Amino acid sequence: MSARRVFAGSAIALLLPASLLMTTEIGAASPTSATEPSGDALAASTSARQTKRYRVSLEALPQIVQQGRRTASPNSARAAITAKIKPSKAGRPIQLQVKKGNGWKNAGKVRQDRKGRAEFSAKASRGGKALTYRVKAGKFKGLRPVVSQSVSTNRWLTPTFTDEFSGRSLGPVWSNRGQDYDKDSLRFCSK
Repeated sequence: MSARRVFAGSAIALLLPASLLMTTEIGAASPTSATEPSGDALAASTSARQTKRYRVSLEALPQIVQQGRRTASPNSARAAITAKIKPSKAGRPIQLQVKKGNGWKNAGKVRQDRKGRAEFSAKASRGGKALTYRVKAGKFKGLRPVVSQSVSTNRWLTPTFTDEFSGRSLGPVWSNRGQDYDKDSLRFCSK
């Protein structure tokens, strides 16, 4: 490979957001029915499903969700599951489901926001094994029911880096990336 091609590829990688460099599982555009995804292959941490009438994407993020004011153990953190459904209507009930055997069990329910998002806090594992999730939205104010492709928490079960904090200063592997809170990011829970 020529140096020019390597340089061009490196420049593109630096300019693209990291989310675009991740692998995405694209679902079938013609499912067996309007409310059931076709097949349930090994789920990725992101999925997208689109037909002529709707688009639903789902993403499983690492264990970054912890509620409360006190410091919590990293082992008690929950995965963030974010769904985006279009067309969208604020207030539409969205059901999070977890795969159990050959079926699906309800794991949470939220309402879609004005931007079409539905965000959940969910267990990342059960008995040390990854969990597979999907979202389901029923009929709502003229919108048809939709079901997402599935996503798995498998990618996030083995951390690539961990650090426990104590004292009043950070270790040398840490640096400050800024103090601004971006309300449009996927990580609302990181505020």
